Amino acid sequence: MPHLVRWNEDLGDAGLAVIGMHVQSATEEQVKAKTKALGMKFPVTKGGSITGMKVEGIPHCAVFDHTGKLVYEGHTNKVEPKLREAFANMLAADAGETPTKGVAGVLDLFKKGGSAADLVRKLTTLKDDADGNTAKQSKAISAKLQSGAQARFDEAKANMKDDPIAAYDAAVQTAARWKGTTLGKSAGEVVEKLKNDRTVWNEMKARPTLEKVRAAEAAITKAAKAEPGSDEFKKAFAPQLKQLDTLLKGLKKQYPDAPATAEAEEIAARVGVGK
Repeated sequence: MPHLVRWNEDLGDAGLAVIGMHVQSATEEQVKAKTKALGMKFPVTKGGSITGMKVEGIPHCAVFDHTGKLVYEGHTNKVEPKLREAFANMLAADAGETPTKGVAGVLDLFKKGGSAADLVRKLTTLKDDADGNTAKQSKAISAKLQSGAQARFDEAKANMKDDPIAAYDAAVQTAARWKGTTLGKSAGEVVEKLKNDRTVWNEMKARPTLEKVRAAEAAITKAAKAEPGSDEFKKAFAPQLKQLDTLLKGLKKQYPDAPATAEAEEIAARVGVGK
């Protein structure tokens, strides 16, 4: 599953649709829990089939191109070359013309590996190409690849005053992923601007302590044999609960209005601290 998660995160914004089908005996709740644990942010059905496919083992994967044609069927360990080829062909078709030599060369490199951001960086070198069609196609494909990320970044920027923390998080993620592109540069500028926002500053300072609170809860929950709040529970985890209480008090004193502090309070309350 990690490769499906990676492909969905990298190419989902630009047109790749990933759908999983669970065809074994897990319950619906078990399927939901597993998809959440693995970070599978794409549809996963319980059961299902595709007419004409010959599934002879699990895992089994099928790739359909932008015209709906089945271009690969088989084990997941051989799917990536076919997926990349189909995706590159879709991008070429979206450009509206037969790719020029320069654009075709860049798409061929993508078929061999690399992320969407890598492809955009290579296409950027063609934006001022003497061949007008090459420049036009490179810009069109780059825009397609970044369309989803651009829309989310634009929305975050528009809400900078109302929700500076969400805008900061979105900008940091965008700047890192699209480093070396115009979008990445714009996101980096927003990051630098929001670093001076007091609300953002407080949240960034509070988050490391929140991570300690999360880790403490996870360790307690894993080892607990008694119900939180019970005398047995309090006795078994007295040092850990005291540490949680100290961490929570520090957050509430230094960063009382930070979302990280609110989350830490919720976590601590689940194990009987801070009530």
